[in-house]
Amino acid sequence: MSSTSSSSTFLTARWRYLAMLNYEVDPAILRSRVPVGTELVRVEHPRWNVWRSSTSSLDGDVDGLYGSELGAFLKGEPSSAFVADGSAVVVRRGVAI
Repeated sequence: MSSTSSSSTFLTARWRYLAMLNYEVDPAILRSRVPVGTELVRVEHPRWNVWRSSTSSLDGDVDGLYGSELGAFLKGEPSSAFVADGSAVVVRRGVAI
């Protein structure tokens, strides 16, 4: 990972062999956990080869990292799971939420 000098880019990195798990969470729960000034960012990268995962798991102290209310969602089955052969990415500054 490295910083770049572009005013709209604040991070470049190389993401390879990613496992992505997606969960549906009540937005009201997230709002109370997002610090003031949090931004939605835009991630740019070339098209990735993606494979749907038939199984998934999330191991770790989920409650300790995210709190028990959000942890309850993360301990359940994800809405979707996939593996991606990643690439270099650029993360652009976003908008405050």
